[in-house]
Amino acid sequence: RVILRVPSPILLLPPLYCCCCCCCYCCPCFTLARLVLLLLIFVFLLLVEKEEEKKMVLHCDVVGDSELRDAVEMARDHPGRKGWKGVKDLLTHGDVGEENISSHSLMYSIHSWSTFTSSFHPKNLMVNAPEDQRSRWGCDTKTNTWQFVILELNTLAVVEGLYFGKHVQLDVGNVKACRIETFADCVDGEANVVFHGNLRGGHTPELVLFESPILCKYIKITPISSWTTDIKCSVWFLSPVGVDEDEHVLAFQQVLSDEKTRMCLKHLRSAGFLDCYNALREKSKLKMEEEYVSKLYSTLVEEGNFELVLVELDEFLKRNLFDEFVSAMPYEWKWTLLHPLNPKGEIANSKEVPSMRGGHQMVLDKDTQKIYLFGGWNGQVDLGDFWEYDINTNTWYCLSQNVEEEGGPCARSCHRTVLTDNKKIFLLGRYSSSLAFSDFYEYDIPSKRWRKLCDHLPVEGGPPLLFDTSLVYINRLNCILLIGGGMTSMAEDAQAMFKYEIDTNRWTLLENELLGKRLGHTTLVDENEEYLYLIGGHVRGKRTTDVVAYHIDSQTVSYVEPDTTFTSITMTSSQDPQKAIYDSQRRELRTLLGIKVPTEVTSNADDPALFIYSFDRNKWSCIRFENAEVPCMRFGHQFLFDPKSGKHFLHGGNPGLDDKRNFRLNDLWELTLTLPSTKVVKDKLATAVHTHFFKELCNKDVIKARAYLQSTISDALDASMPKEKKAKHVASLATFLFQTSKGSLSFKKERMELFEFITSHLPKEHTCPSMHLPQLSSSSLPTFTTRTSTTRTPSPSPSSQDQQESSNR
Repeated sequence: RVILRVPSPILLLPPLYCCCCCCCYCCPCFTLARLVLLLLIFVFLLLVEKEEEKKMVLHCDVVGDSELRDAVEMARDHPGRKGWKGVKDLLTHGDVGEENISSHSLMYSIHSWSTFTSSFHPKNLMVNAPEDQRSRWGCDTKTNTWQFVILELNTLAVVEGLYFGKHVQLDVGNVKACRIETFADCVDGEANVVFHGNLRGGHTPELVLFESPILCKYIKITPISSWTTDIKCSVWFLSPVGVDEDEHVLAFQQVLSDEKTRMCLKHLRSAGFLDCYNALREKSKLKMEEEYVSKLYSTLVEEGNFELVLVELDEFLKRNLFDEFVSAMPYEWKWTLLHPLNPKGEIANSKEVPSMRGGHQMVLDKDTQKIYLFGGWNGQVDLGDFWEYDINTNTWYCLSQNVEEEGGPCARSCHRTVLTDNKKIFLLGRYSSSLAFSDFYEYDIPSKRWRKLCDHLPVEGGPPLLFDTSLVYINRLNCILLIGGGMTSMAEDAQAMFKYEIDTNRWTLLENELLGKRLGHTTLVDENEEYLYLIGGHVRGKRTTDVVAYHIDSQTVSYVEPDTTFTSITMTSSQDPQKAIYDSQRRELRTLLGIKVPTEVTSNADDPALFIYSFDRNKWSCIRFENAEVPCMRFGHQFLFDPKSGKHFLHGGNPGLDDKRNFRLNDLWELTLTLPSTKVVKDKLATAVHTHFFKELCNKDVIKARAYLQSTISDALDASMPKEKKAKHVASLATFLFQTSKGSLSFKKERMELFEFITSHLPKEHTCPSMHLPQLSSSSLPTFTTRTSTTRTPSPSPSSQDQQESSNR
């Protein structure tokens, strides 16, 4: 035993007895056998490690291809991605057919990284093991240097997005904010920032689609923060998505080449190299712009025929070519405090309108343009009255002071109502400090009668008693969907998502933890009844600003990602995205921000704001209501939209006054949003043309210029311009009459600027590239980029919201 000393791990093996001497550890043949066994174990472990490395290299071929393709298609078909152009849309050259192009996971290796914590090496990113806590890359984002990892694709590829896998259980260290950059040739070359913002929370894998496909070899991921500030970041699995077949990559390179050629054509024409321009256009056979745009260039820049330019502007107006530009312009808004009338046509007194309240419910009948109001909390007791408001006559009618006496529900607040197409109002839920039954009611508008459908819904497979839940009616299925809500009898929110079939009076529980675990949110349905949209609310005690899209038929969930305009403001102020409406004609979500619960309200310093998400433009915009008579900040209010009149209505709520905790509102406001007319845009362009023509006349013939100023410009200026501003503009133009530089000067540069100003108001697909040649990246397509992702900054972590008391009354 002294001569043949063996490693200590051998002693951990069970004792083996030699058949010759019946000895144990002292027998030479036994020792040799143990050494052989140990050698076999080492070889086995080495083979296992090699097999794991082989799996990591080949993971893209065996893991997740179908899942990734489904994720790409779902992201492409999402209503917020309307107009998004993927590889299928862009590769139109040669013999590459759309049916032959299929996005898939791209094979890669780890090129380099900054640091990693413990045993959480970056190579773990190549393994899709959602149940293994060790299969992740861990990094500390609290250091003074940026943490990063760079993926090197096996070959040059066209990348559409990056797939983030996650652990099956929610991990508080999941990366929240990150930046993604791509490099075409080498990591020291030009970087394209394709994403800079927040990933969604939860444990569901996420596909981040880039604004447009990009040609690259390297992808750099820089984590910025995790969902919990004191926890180190974890990234579990990464898989680039795109195409890497040679014919597809070559076709995409041809698309890039064509875009560069179009920019060269633009540069040659603007620089005056017309011979080169014509030769390149003839050789390339590319169409730089529509014919009417080329005609405008010839008329304005080359000929300087301003009268004909004005005629062409009138033609653009008739052809509705300014519609796209106007649709992206900011709204003009107006709040109006309504003074309702009584049935006699007089100004109603306090008893002839609903009393002060919050946590009430209102539904709109868009056919009759009537609003129905029930219940609420006046700061001391629940209310049980029932009212009707006529939008056309601005009149309140009291239908009942106490509907319980007429077979209706008892007084309540924080309940939910929904109106169906056959003029029936369904009502359930309420906030109750004690145990109560979950009853269910129906009100028939034509007969003006209440009917109790159920005493306690759980008995019939329905939801328990909930408050701050949401109801939405699906006409094509003739059913009602209930999502989320709080339970006063439990410490946590209810994980509830139910479907109620009206024809059969049957409730069905739908399994969807992501949607059901929230309260105080708003749920809306789109014009085709294809998607539900959930806005805001509270999830697991924390408020959220996400906008979730739920596909009704497939029961799948995706996200309408808010940009920094929406997220950072709502998460850093005392405002909440509590109430929202959907405009089916404009395809817009409009969210009216309210203040948070009373315990967090100290003042009304925040400005009222309306956030608007356009599905057609995939973009958020914000209207700040400043320096005007506007409603005060509040919560527990009601916000409705009438599609016929295009008006929004705001009623009641809690202003959150520290010194008056029981004070509620009963004011009724009307909000109108209007877009400028296309004629206003045309007049603005005509004013610019007249102004430029006058400046040229000042350098040619002062007498004609003065006559033009006196006889033409004053009448031709933009009609929407105020008189004072118009007079000031004419006075400023008069100073050009006294300029000393006269003679035949070239106005080519000024005319080009005027041409680009006019074409910026035309449809983008009709005009030449908006960027100039030096601005074109070697691997991206700026033509298809609709917003600059580098402006997106990560928002801070959500604030805690542990109070179970309802925040909506």
